Amino acid sequence: MKKELNYGINFHQTFPPTPFYIGRILLIADGRKMSAREISDETGIPQGESSGKVVPHLKYAAYMGLIESDISAPTLTMLGKTVLEQDGYCREELTQWIMHSNLCSRIGAPMWSFFVRDLLHNNHMSISKDYLSNQMLAKFGTAKYTPVITTYNEFSAINYLQVDKTSGRVEITPQRINKELLYMYGYELLREWDIVYPNSHEITAEELYGLACSECLGMNENQWFEVLEQLSAKSICRINKQLTPFTVVRLSSPDLLIGKLYSNLV
Repeated sequence: MKKELNYGINFHQTFPPTPFYIGRILLIADGRKMSAREISDETGIPQGESSGKVVPHLKYAAYMGLIESDISAPTLTMLGKTVLEQDGYCREELTQWIMHSNLCSRIGAPMWSFFVRDLLHNNHMSISKDYLSNQMLAKFGTAKYTPVITTYNEFSAINYLQVDKTSGRVEITPQRINKELLYMYGYELLREWDIVYPNSHEITAEELYGLACSECLGMNENQWFEVLEQLSAKSICRINKQLTPFTVVRLSSPDLLIGKLYSNLV
């Protein structure tokens, strides 16, 4: 597995990520050494003497794969350059799916990753708040998970999460397959594949579903298999149906798909 960033469990300082602030960070991420106050002055992101939203949002942007890990000199990644060019305000559905899926990656922010790729993945995309609190406490030593949930108030373009006020259950909102997002689906698959199975050219159906890409994208297994067929038609992967259960062979890489992420938008 690729090396994870380590900004600590409470890097968010209770603030959920605001897409507009992420966009402002991308705008100034040119490799200069900058203090939090200097970034605040250039971007308008609130920053007090001892705390504020600048440092948490720098760390969010790094977990999202949009800037490099050294937040003292913010520098765009290849993905960050693409997002800045295509959607500098980070308000489009595609952009917010990219931000969400990277944040919840196996090398993303630990609480977000655990929430999506373990808890929701292993519980049919629906859990109670009590169960969530207990599991976060057992895993991280804290039940302060509020920013994980409120992230999806901020990521309003994707409608990923719903909380039932009566039952207190937290559930993934079922999604439809969107052909405009096809290269993002491929990027999500191949990125997690690289992280979890870096030396495998071919993975089994069980390994595929274990990546929890379908839960991350709000799809059931049948929908995800349909996505695989569409990715196969684009030579991003190949489904080997001669084996039972099937296997999947990779034919591309996440980096090769970055330049295509926005190419299907109408």
